[in-house]
Amino acid sequence: MPNEEPPESRRQPGSPTEDEYRKLADQARALREHDPGTRDGESRGRMNAAANAWLKYTTVGLQFVLVLLLPLGIGYWGDTYFGTLPWLTLVGFVLGAAGAMASIIREVMRMDEQDRNKTAGKEGREDSGE
Repeated sequence: MPNEEPPESRRQPGSPTEDEYRKLADQARALREHDPGTRDGESRGRMNAAANAWLKYTTVGLQFVLVLLLPLGIGYWGDTYFGTLPWLTLVGFVLGAAGAMASIIREVMRMDEQDRNKTAGKEGREDSGE
């Protein structure tokens, strides 16, 4: 690393003094060495849990949209191919909506079961004295 202290002869108006420069260099070094995962007492575990929850719900949302749009698109394609607009599109929409709702209900029930299992596991550890 080049010389950290600017020579006084090259010091421009408004630039920091030597003491200010040392303080700034120390603060910059501390920031480079700082682990952002532990800022404000927040552990990496909580950050990972938040990311996992976000990913879980994003997946459910994308699944809903795809299950709804796929039959709708197939119905629209069938309507344009056979010239039956709007009937196959409506059938595709109904099938897609039913499939999307069934998919959401299944996912919510699975998530609820996982939460119950986690809660039961924590209670079991507390009862055993851990």
